[in-house]
Amino acid sequence: MNSKILVIMIMVVLLLSGCSLEENEKKEEIANINDFPKMYCKSYEHLKFESEIIIRAKNNNILYECVAKPNKFSHKSAIELLFPKEQNSQIQSDGNNYVHSNGNTLYINKDYLSFNSNSSEMEQALEQISLEEDTNKAKGVEKLDELKAHTIERELEKLKIDQISFYKSHEEAKNSAGEKSYYWLGNQSYQELPVFNTTLFAGINDTWAPIQILSTANGIEKLQVLYNYSFEKKDNKIELKSFDQIALVLEKEYSMILGDNKRVVSRAELFFWVDVNQESEVFQMIPTWVLNVKEFSQSSLQWREYQELVNAETAEVMEVGE
Repeated sequence: MNSKILVIMIMVVLLLSGCSLEENEKKEEIANINDFPKMYCKSYEHLKFESEIIIRAKNNNILYECVAKPNKFSHKSAIELLFPKEQNSQIQSDGNNYVHSNGNTLYINKDYLSFNSNSSEMEQALEQISLEEDTNKAKGVEKLDELKAHTIERELEKLKIDQISFYKSHEEAKNSAGEKSYYWLGNQSYQELPVFNTTLFAGINDTWAPIQILSTANGIEKLQVLYNYSFEKKDNKIELKSFDQIALVLEKEYSMILGDNKRVVSRAELFFWVDVNQESEVFQMIPTWVLNVKEFSQSSLQWREYQELVNAETAEVMEVGE
């Protein structure tokens, strides 16, 4: 009888210890913002990480589930902000396209907006500015002229663009009078993370920055907004996978590729991805790692660079356009 009781007690202890181990393993899988290192260096069989880890959220240690809703631009507000108030000026329109008598053009389609002054100042400034098309040369947050950035942000608030964050500006352009022109690159942000869209994506780079503005001494000369959202935070916390798990899922993917190309992950940044591939007026926002990969081809003896996307919550590799 005593031996039976002893066996039962041992089984109970083993079951309890097994549960606690599973709970510990589950706990280790979950990471908060502050748990991620600033650098991640680790070598796997098919992939090497020498990666800077960038998380722009400085005040939020925990992320919450959230959704994005497209904000349609007010045609009236855009015209008042972007077109000059000149006497006897005329504006022609077919509904979405607007042409001012001075040559300014404006196009609005729901939450997309494009404005060009078509002035000589605009043309001269654009000739001096070279946007980076290389996905790996977007260096993240750079030092900006904060005063000028806030001035531009206040202007865009008139268009109901929320949570604007500028991360880069070109200030080298000057006109014949020596006045500087500024080309601002930015995006919306939520919970301090940059927000991007799943369909309008060709890499995180200058060319595809969601918000682009050229400003001169005359004001806004060029403005493009690829998409514009309002955001809503839910009650549920997001449980992020550890970066080890992110690295392992990418290593697993590359283990299925034939060949012996050398691959190095040099940079990883956390974003919110708006999943617009839904038949809904409100879109889910997915925490996503964008990883910069450098690959050396043994056949061509050349390096190429590209980006991989990994769901930060499920540790699943995402295809562009998902």
